[in-house]
Amino acid sequence: MTYQTILYESAEGVAVITLNRPEVLNAFNDPMIEEVTQALRAAERDETVRALILTGAGRAFCSGQDLQPVRERISFAEHLRAKYNPMITRMRTLEKPIIAA
Repeated sequence: MTYQTILYESAEGVAVITLNRPEVLNAFNDPMIEEVTQALRAAERDETVRALILTGAGRAFCSGQDLQPVRERISFAEHLRAKYNPMITRMRTLEKPIIAA
């Protein structure tokens, strides 16, 4: 699969998800949340993957949420429920260790 905001590679039993928006210190936006969720799903289904590494490109791991697009929304709480919660739930229920580096 081709991603726009992350890099995904898998080798020797380890999948590496790299947040790849270094110009904004890897701040999450909607496409990144969706792509990380898809990459987690792919790693979960891949029987050769035994562990995951979550890292960031450039000088920062992740600066949090990109607030510019969120300002246009009605409710930040709804954004968290609709976007972040599914991603975090997938991380928490994944039966493979995740290392944040």
